[in-house]
Amino acid sequence: MRADSILSAIIVPILATIVMGLMRTIGRDLHWGVLAEELGWDFCVLGLGLVGAAATSPLAREVPGLTAMLTLTNVLLGIVVLHLRASRWHQNIVRLTCVVCGVLAVGLPCVVALVKGV
Repeated sequence: MRADSILSAIIVPILATIVMGLMRTIGRDLHWGVLAEELGWDFCVLGLGLVGAAATSPLAREVPGLTAMLTLTNVLLGIVVLHLRASRWHQNIVRLTCVVCGVLAVGLPCVVALVKGV
């Protein structure tokens, strides 16, 4: 991918998700843990969108089923985040796990999009 494609397809959506997540706290007394859970979910949704950017990469064209695997992985990570958010365990490790799942959901398509091919 060219540098401008990386900027428009990957970096701008990630920064926009972070900014919109922080803007969500304006006017609300939001605990950092709740924000972390919501940001984890937002990243899972963004990760599904970034699968489209990854599908145009040379690696995705060379490896059959890679786009389907990315989609399935992102859906499973989203299910984990939703399950953790619905649980009664609102501990720091749960909130950190939500963020890690979200970062993985965004990171996997980004790595595939940036790899030149096998």
